[in-house]
Amino acid sequence: MQSGLDAFADLATLNISGNPGVIGPLPEELAVLTNLQVLDVSGRSISGTLPISFVALQQLREFRAVNCTKLSGTLPEDWGMLANLEVLAVTNAGISGPLPLEYADYLAMHKVAARAATATAAAAARAAATAERSRRAASFPSGPSFGNNSTLTADGGRAQHMRAAKDYSKAQQRAAVAQRVAQAVQAAAGNATGRGASGLGMLKLRQLLLNGNNLSGSLPVQYAQMRDLQVVNLSQNQLVGTIPRVFASLTKLTVLGLGHNQLQGPLPAAFVSLRQLAALDVSNNMLNGSMPTSWRLMAGQGFRLQCLLLANNTSVMVNDGVRRELMTKNAARIPGTGLAIDDPSSSLCMLWR
Repeated sequence: MQSGLDAFADLATLNISGNPGVIGPLPEELAVLTNLQVLDVSGRSISGTLPISFVALQQLREFRAVNCTKLSGTLPEDWGMLANLEVLAVTNAGISGPLPLEYADYLAMHKVAARAATATAAAAARAAATAERSRRAASFPSGPSFGNNSTLTADGGRAQHMRAAKDYSKAQQRAAVAQRVAQAVQAAAGNATGRGASGLGMLKLRQLLLNGNNLSGSLPVQYAQMRDLQVVNLSQNQLVGTIPRVFASLTKLTVLGLGHNQLQGPLPAAFVSLRQLAALDVSNNMLNGSMPTSWRLMAGQGFRLQCLLLANNTSVMVNDGVRRELMTKNAARIPGTGLAIDDPSSSLCMLWR
């Protein structure tokens, strides 16, 4: 296994999406391909959990696991060490638990970096111990006893020895991979903490696509530190709490999907600062109040809004009068793009696709 991985040491892109022959859990061994920049495992055949060891992929810019319905577990906190990640897409899967603070919180990430290094070192030690036990078993086989039948005894001993040798070979390969993963993770942890606050967290993230999972908890205010975010889709989860007004600082946002959750409270008036926002979905929550008056500006000149989904909340967000005003403002906008209000089937809302 070690020599096979060495042959792909310079691999920058690995795309196994839609491959029916790729089934089962994501291999931990991929963590030693430390030059990977793009990893796409999209498709319905991948199962298991997201490997913590992938923090060793410090050059990774894109990770996609789209429509991986058999994936489970949580989002690894340790992945906050992937400081170069620009795209994180894990959609229509069974990922549960909260959105990790560590993806944007410097102090929390310090603790995780140390823990990841310790955990992988321990795993490497266990793998080495297993390999040593297999080596001893292969070196000193005990053949079966069949009385005085020396032929049967010899044949049985050889068969057992071959099985033991095969087990040792596999254990040796696993130990070699575990050791390389541990070394890579330790180096990543050391480099990340050495870079200080700027070297921890997914602060280069442009796309965060986690729709169609079982995520719970609130929207972390720390994610407002991800100033490069352009597309965020967290719809169809079980998120609670309010929509943080500090998300108004994410001025590069073009798409924000928070629909089909359990969010409460009012819509942040400060979102009027999101001039690049083209599509906003907060439908099918438990939000209350009406659409902020300041949002009416978003249909006019200087804004890009073309899809606004507010329906099915605790109160009516947009009445007929406000709807007419929004459409009038949009009609005067140059260049004209049109505006769809509470019409997810409109071509103007295809930004979600």
